[in-house]
Amino acid sequence: SLSSIQRIPKNSPFKFDILVPVARNSFDTYSLEIIKP
Repeated sequence: SLSSIQRIPKNSPFKFDILVPVARNSFDTYSLEIIKP
């Protein structure tokens, strides 16, 4: 029970932490590339 509960919160923040910066970087690059030219 403890292992299951501790494993879910540990995986959630890690995935969100990696997905958020990557998505933000992608959007920043796309925005710059579309606005520049």
